[in-house]
This record gives sequence, C-alpha cells and structure tokens, in this order.
Amino acid sequence: MLGKRLTHITRPRVMELPAAMFENLQNCEYQSIMCCFGRDHQSEDNNGNCKLEKCGKNADPMDNSNLCWTEPSFTTYPNHEEGKTHCHGFAWAEDDNDFLSQLKYNNFFYVSMYDHLYSRGYVQNQVVHKSGNSNDYVPMCSCIENMPPVSRSDCTQLDVALTFRLMVDSKSGFLTAASENDLDIEFNACQGYDYSNPLRQENNDLASYAVRLVAEGKMSTATQYGMYETLLGYASPNSNNNEAVCKEEYEELTGEAYPRWCCTHDYKTCHTQSFCNRDKSVCRRECGGEWIRDDWCPADGIPKWGECTNNVDGCCAPGKCEGNQYYKQCL
Repeated sequence: MLGKRLTHITRPRVMELPAAMFENLQNCEYQSIMCCFGRDHQSEDNNGNCKLEKCGKNADPMDNSNLCWTEPSFTTYPNHEEGKTHCHGFAWAEDDNDFLSQLKYNNFFYVSMYDHLYSRGYVQNQVVHKSGNSNDYVPMCSCIENMPPVSRSDCTQLDVALTFRLMVDSKSGFLTAASENDLDIEFNACQGYDYSNPLRQENNDLASYAVRLVAEGKMSTATQYGMYETLLGYASPNSNNNEAVCKEEYEELTGEAYPRWCCTHDYKTCHTQSFCNRDKSVCRRECGGEWIRDDWCPADGIPKWGECTNNVDGCCAPGKCEGNQYYKQCL
C-alpha cells in the first residue's frame, strides 16, 4: 500500500532517455506520448479490479477508453472486445526551451513508472493481436502516432516554477538576474479546453489539453490534428466508451461496415429483436442464442442446420459439419 501520493517535486533534474533503449519515445512528430495499459497487478489502491484475495494475471485496470482497431491489419475491437483498457498521456510545447519540452521525460517517468506502475499496478500493453500478427503489436507506451486509434486518453500536465533574483549591479548599474536553483514541479491533471466549445474547460483529457496548447501558441493546429488521428473521440472528451466514433472513422477510412456483436440462432444472421442483441447474458439466458460477431461468417457461409454434405468446411463458426456419407448438416 502506498502512503502519501507524490504529486510535487522540488530541486529535480532534467531526465533524458537513452535513445538506443527507448527509440519509440524519441522524436515524436506530434509532441505527445501515450500509454495504454491492459492489466492491473496491484490490489487495495482503489484503481482497477485487482482484489487482495484474488489478483491474477487477468485483473483489469480502470476502463477509461475504447480501442477502435489495430494496424496494419485493421482488426477491429467492437463492444470492448479488447477488454478494459486504460490510456494516459501528456503533451509538450513546440519550443524545445519550454519547461514542458525540457521536462517531458520527467513527465513520462511520472505517468508510466510512478503514477501507473508503482501507484496503481498497471502493466502490460492493452492487447496482444489475436491472430498472432506481430505487425499489429500494440506498444504499452509510445509517441502518439505509433499508438492505435482509441476514443480518448487521460492526461497529466506539468506546472513548473523557477525563482530568479533580480539585482542591480553596483558598478555598472545594469539589472542582472540569477537563478535560485529551486526548480519546482507539480504533476497535475491536465486543464484543457473543449474542442467544440473552447470557452468550456475540460479536465484530465489529452485531446482537450491539445486545444489549450494551440491557444497558448505552444502547438500548431497541424500537430493537434495529427494527435486526433489517434484520439478519435476528441470532440467528446467525457465519453469513455465511445464506440460510435470508432464505427464512423473505420467506415470512412475503409469503406467497410464496422462489425458488431449480436445474438444469433443460426451462427450467421443477427436476431431481429433488439432486446436479444443487448448483451451476451441476455442473448443466452433470455433468448437462447449464441453471442457472435456479425463478420465471423462469410456471405457464402452455411448457417446452422444448413446442409454441408458437399462442403464440410463451409459452416459458419462455431458450427461444425456433422452427419454420414449421404447427408451432413451444420450443427
């Protein structure tokens, strides 16, 4: 168990990361890094569902985002098929001399190692591609352009103060300034502006923080919209489970229908009653069906109870072709 939570550091040093070890965190095109965690390995911290009496490898973090798809295969994850996921990031200024830029790796250490690994026990990338395609591997932390599209992300900002002493030189009469060497850093939830209404403040949202950085002249709109290629739900900062934006962006990008989960009796068509398609438990308990993804069965797939005598591999999953040499059907 943690004691007092660390949110404030005095007299810190500027952190750097070895480029050879952290290549995916160097030279971020869109001035931002995001982490997405898939597991919770620490109990009794009021974060995630890891419990003291049972905390195995499958405990979930607090769910605050929705994975839309992974690339380059464009494998989709409708209805939170990826499981619960927790995304958290930060952004910095375009000017390398700005405190936000100079101290960006301090912020990275705080977000990834202290705030999530140490304080909450959050570990592991959010999904391992189910087909085994290594090209679709999702990193736990990376420059935002390397992360898969998600609905949103939490955000930590740096509030930095450095005291200077102003003096008038007794001989020259010139005003001089000297640092007191007391750099003071606070790690706080980002205070940003709503994308659709910049007069409204938004708390703890990475996309909204980008709006603020643009307003303060610390980020270009090109960089902002580059971030939004990953943060698809930028216009709805308070919507953690924004499946609609995943569907809209996927269909516009690929020209294909975004898959959904539904209740079926024949492994091919979805139930006509919306009640049965509400969730898995209703489907099985109330409607006596099976819970499937509507893209699992191809157009020429054979539904349950259909004849498969001459096409034993044509049944819609999870159906299997069974029977004798004279007649077979999908069951």
